[in-house]
Amino acid sequence: MSYSDEEAAGSDVEEEETEEEKTLKEMVNACKYGNLAKVKELVGKEEEEFVEKRDEEGHTFVHWAALGGYNEVVNFLLEKGAPLNEHSDNDYGPRPIHWACVHGNITTVDLFVERGVPIDTTDLNGCSPLLIAAQYGQSLAISYLLQKGASKFHVDINGDSALHWASFKGQPEVVFILLNAGLNPRQKGFLRSTSIKGDIQCAEMLMEHGGSVEDKDSNSKTPRMLALGRRHKSLVKFMDTRDLSNIWDWKTVVFGPPGRSRAGVIFFLAAIICWAYPMYFIKAVPLTMETEVNAHIAFWVASVFMWVMFVWSKFSDPGYVKTNREAYEEALKLIGNPSAWGEYDNMNNPIYNLCHTCKAVRPVRAKHCRQCNRCVEVLDHHCPWIDNCIGRKNRVAFTVFLYVLGVNSMFCFYFSWRIVELEGADFAMYIGLSLFAVFSISGLIMIGFQLYTIIFNLTTNERANYRRYRHFRTSNGRYKNPFDRGFMKNCLEYWNVIEQVGVLRRRGNHIV
Repeated sequence: MSYSDEEAAGSDVEEEETEEEKTLKEMVNACKYGNLAKVKELVGKEEEEFVEKRDEEGHTFVHWAALGGYNEVVNFLLEKGAPLNEHSDNDYGPRPIHWACVHGNITTVDLFVERGVPIDTTDLNGCSPLLIAAQYGQSLAISYLLQKGASKFHVDINGDSALHWASFKGQPEVVFILLNAGLNPRQKGFLRSTSIKGDIQCAEMLMEHGGSVEDKDSNSKTPRMLALGRRHKSLVKFMDTRDLSNIWDWKTVVFGPPGRSRAGVIFFLAAIICWAYPMYFIKAVPLTMETEVNAHIAFWVASVFMWVMFVWSKFSDPGYVKTNREAYEEALKLIGNPSAWGEYDNMNNPIYNLCHTCKAVRPVRAKHCRQCNRCVEVLDHHCPWIDNCIGRKNRVAFTVFLYVLGVNSMFCFYFSWRIVELEGADFAMYIGLSLFAVFSISGLIMIGFQLYTIIFNLTTNERANYRRYRHFRTSNGRYKNPFDRGFMKNCLEYWNVIEQVGVLRRRGNHIV
């Protein structure tokens, strides 16, 4: 299923567009981007039947406004007689409410429900709004639809339910909600669905709720066999470790369980402790200690500082969000009552900051880390080289660690150059220079990313996923960083000199 905003490319020689076609495209674009003034202008110029027209792909204007969540445009079109709940003229035939579920536009879904659209209305594939929301990982829409009475047992024309789709698409938060809503993973092949995608977190939830690795499909294939056929080695290993006799194998103990690998940090430590330092003592110290005393002293000061920052970054709390069931339950009640959302803006509405796994209302910039299985305040990323999340509480230590690591790399290059100058280069030295080059280039890239993070007050996670966060989208459909306070304040905030903005707080008994 694909809801593309782009038109298919035409032939090399195109006929000149008619005025009617131009007007139709203008109207579609106005609905796509929520330009209510333009919509009113175009509707005012045309005949009454204009609002019932469709684009080249068979979608109504209401479809496009619903996809963007532009309720004012939707209401205006409906008041002018646009169709409320018609299929698109294509093979899968979605209705506007289905498109609203693609982006999780709950207020738009609520608008359709309040106007009489059945909560389980289907497209031509038999998918209800609940199934569409599950496909696209829209956990809030799932919660809203369930609260409004959507059938959690509804299946499409292929017999797939919302839990099948969430498992197949690898949507762990949706899987969690549906399991807690009472769906039984023992009854159908949900674990087989997630084995095709290879999502360990979904598989773990399903197995904890009774999903069996011995469950066979019509071809007598078990979830393990399906995962093996798709080369999901980590998932196969995870299924194997459910056997208690395999939990304590040496690979799991040393390198970590499936999905939570420690290979990166082990490689980093091994390269430095087992190769870099021995080469330093065997080669650099005998040849350069007498002539480069100050360089050696500076190197060891930097090394000690580097390891202090490494330990701090790795073992400190990155900013884990504490479970707060009371606030979580309070926010859940809001989901089914969109009319009560008016007192919140997009950034501070608690329903957009729920974590169903941690059962917490997260601060605005917090994110759930799938490796740590915890929510972290101002999550930047999970760093494999230190095997910990980088968040609000340890980002300063991590940044200093990167800078000092860069300084140490320069010392290593300097000592290597002096060794080559004094006695020439052998095979071991070439290996060493190659290793240092890899670490140095990686370090420079990470330092560059961290500088970008500091200057623009934008985390690595936000830079990669900003289109998913509604507080980055402006009223005209464009995207803007709401946390950018200017160079100076961004730097001061990053180094924890001034307080960050956009944090959820409680005032009395209310979330604000």
